Amino acid sequence: MQPLLQVQPTQIQVQVQTPQIPYAPFDASIHTAPQSSNPQQNYFAQPDASTAISRDPRCKAFARDNTCIECSKGYLLTVTKKCKLINQLCAESDPKDGSCTKCYNGYRLEHGKCIVKLADPNCKEFVDNICKTCSNGYYLNKENRCTMFNPQCATAEQTTGNCLTCYKGYLLKDGKCVMGSQDANCRLFENGQCKACNTGYFSNNGKCTQASTLCATFDPNNGNCLTCYNGYMLSGATCVVGTADPNCREYQNRQCSKCSNGFFVKQGKCTQVSTLCAKFDQNTGDCTAFPGYGLNSGKCEVGSSDPHCRSFKDGVCQSCSRGYFLSSNRCIVQNSLCRTINQDDGSCMSCYPGYTLTPKGECIVPANNDPNCAQKSGSTCLSCNDRYFLEKGICCPVNPLCYTYDMLSGRCVNCYTGYFVSKGQCLPSLQSNDSNCETVDQGGKCIKCRQGHYLNPSDGKCTAVSLLC
Repeated sequence: MQPLLQVQPTQIQVQVQTPQIPYAPFDASIHTAPQSSNPQQNYFAQPDASTAISRDPRCKAFARDNTCIECSKGYLLTVTKKCKLINQLCAESDPKDGSCTKCYNGYRLEHGKCIVKLADPNCKEFVDNICKTCSNGYYLNKENRCTMFNPQCATAEQTTGNCLTCYKGYLLKDGKCVMGSQDANCRLFENGQCKACNTGYFSNNGKCTQASTLCATFDPNNGNCLTCYNGYMLSGATCVVGTADPNCREYQNRQCSKCSNGFFVKQGKCTQVSTLCAKFDQNTGDCTAFPGYGLNSGKCEVGSSDPHCRSFKDGVCQSCSRGYFLSSNRCIVQNSLCRTINQDDGSCMSCYPGYTLTPKGECIVPANNDPNCAQKSGSTCLSCNDRYFLEKGICCPVNPLCYTYDMLSGRCVNCYTGYFVSKGQCLPSLQSNDSNCETVDQGGKCIKCRQGHYLNPSDGKCTAVSLLC
């Protein structure tokens, strides 16, 4: 089916590009004519300044009496010896009367004039003089002519012009919108029958009937209440005044059948579920646990040492929290770029928009989208710019505290002054009582001395190098 077209009034605008006719200013060098053997018929070879100023600048050549005998290009010499502008739409013209003999593209010749070549004023796009697309509010019929849609159509089919939906007060019949019935609460008619009612009404034997005002939500097919406002309870298909149980959300035969969130029905009353439950069974109150808690006989208890385990059985993790997968009875964090994962091995099955899934089950930034990729092959980045390293197909920044770093792993090799390397990272050095110590470890022990000193293994202090060395 063709996409729906919203019918709106429109105005057709045709834009015609007018060819530019070059303007010929006065030039004494071309305002001359060949000498005749009869001196009385000679043209002026070099007119003086006073005559040049008074002459028509559109004239190319003059006679002795200063009358024009030849006009510049784009002008026609009239019987009164004046230069008249030729129709600018002419590509070529008759030198005798200035009528067009040939037109520019987009124009056609008619009675010596060039006019716009537009057979259908409501056509938006022509291809080889055949209309392909109509303006808004029109459709292309079988004869490739643009025909106006029925103005009563709210939406219409583009190829046939048949109405698909109608404005309020009209109903759809055989592809046309005709005057509807008197049902003011009907939103959509079809073949003379109401198919959809306004908000707060439902269809009852083809007529729109108001639903109970006590219903918070209701079934649009029969008007039965689905939920009630605060202070009311659901009894069958209607909302009635509630009982003394403020946590009951739904009643059947004056008995609570469904409780509010965080409560479950127990012996006809709403009982609060343990606050340690992430989810629970509405019928029994049994829990599914939050991270850090384990599930034991339907109750949430403090879990094992694995804080990301969602449920345990006999001290063994059975399922993990969201964002983790189970591997060797431990919850391992999944790749944050994965949209969905394989719960067996944690590999990505699909990625978020802007990332590409590799055959190894990893989500990476396509090389053509990674501004820090220096070399790429297809959609895969091979190497990164300076101060970046490649990890899982993405160029990640190196720790700015690294003075030098491993280009493959991004781990720090050397740090700037005042920092030391610890597990591939640069951490702030502690202060040392030894003024000649440059870097200390996390325990405050000197590990590097200033220039001109060495670390004495006997006492761990920085000792000056002998001047004799």
